Amino acid sequence: MILGGLGKNESYAELAADLRAKDARAYLIGAAADELAAALEIPYERSGDLATAVHSAAVNAQPGEVVLLSPACASYDQFEDFEARGDEFRRLVEGLR
Repeated sequence: MILGGLGKNESYAELAADLRAKDARAYLIGAAADELAAALEIPYERSGDLATAVHSAAVNAQPGEVVLLSPACASYDQFEDFEARGDEFRRLVEGLR
């Protein structure tokens, strides 16, 4: 799962519990990376930006696994808005083919 952006001053405890239950791996981006890293109890990588996160996730994903962009944060630290972030994610994934 790709997580991060600009934090919303909310707890990540419930998210962390859900990710633990799913045996997930996180790729952390943006300003909230440190806060997310402190809350998660799963393997994670501090990717910094979306392009690095997509690349790392693609390299590490096993056949049949899903890479999900579910940032849990606002996009404004690196993008104009959430739509621009989603469009960039789509462009990056399509570039993997």
